[in-house]
Amino acid sequence: MRVRFRGKGYGAMAMREGIRIAREQYGADILRIEARCHAIGFYERFGFRVDSAEFLEDGIPHVEMVASLVP
Repeated sequence: MRVRFRGKGYGAMAMREGIRIAREQYGADILRIEARCHAIGFYERFGFRVDSAEFLEDGIPHVEMVASLVP
């Protein structure tokens, strides 16, 4: 993402909307993602938790993360 867009909340808005769509339109009760390790804290704010060992994807450290959408 370009630096001028960082820190403005756009990523959080996109996450909230994506989670809403997954739940409401697709009936998802669990979401699983592959996240860059440096972004783990961002995803934890939305209820994701690390669910794998670290691995490299395109030379960048990643982990699998999972979130329950069931209240």
